[in-house]
Amino acid sequence: MCMVYQRDQAIKNFKPEPYFELNAEILANQQKFVAKLDPYQRFKDEAGLMTFMRAKHVHKGSQDGLIKDVQKQGKKRASPQLFSLSSLQSAMNKRYHASASQTLAAIQSLYEAKLLSYPRTDCAYITDEEFDYLVANLTKYLGLVSKPVALTNTTPNKRYVDGKKVEEHYAIIMTKVVPTKEKLASLPISFCFMIILHNRKYSYPYSAAARACSACLAVTFSLTFKNGT
Repeated sequence: MCMVYQRDQAIKNFKPEPYFELNAEILANQQKFVAKLDPYQRFKDEAGLMTFMRAKHVHKGSQDGLIKDVQKQGKKRASPQLFSLSSLQSAMNKRYHASASQTLAAIQSLYEAKLLSYPRTDCAYITDEEFDYLVANLTKYLGLVSKPVALTNTTPNKRYVDGKKVEEHYAIIMTKVVPTKEKLASLPISFCFMIILHNRKYSYPYSAAARACSACLAVTFSLTFKNGT
């Protein structure tokens, strides 16, 4: 009980203390990133930081550095889920600055043209039945946007295909009706393209591996900075 009380008092009496860090903003190959002092060190006040910098012959402002080592590490991240109404509205706003009402009106017109499934859905899953016809028609869909993709996995993935999570309506996807390019010209084509390209991910558990770069740099040859993990 005594230890619990002491811990509780320590939490109540805790006061955050400001501190200073020494970081380097690196510009290399026309890319900027921030690197932290390695080994990492904090300073209680600016005076302590400035004393440290003078001792290491480092000054504020631009100066040359040497990249000592670059380590590249591949990281996987899950592909985004299929579109519900809200996630599609968010995506269209981010890419095309379309409002929520504009997106709804556009996909409603595509639904009435029998090209998209029911738009007012909050579900991000489809059933095996929808998956089967999407796989069968995927080449035709992608032919509309000139994006050839070699499917390496045609097995349903639970992240997208799960009939137990589909209640009244499933995710927003293309229907079995594959439009002609001529018909698309009179419809909200950007919305159709977005959904086609997004829906092709249902057979991939991961998006393309992102490249994470961790670089160590020696600034003025007296300090080392590191970014990444």
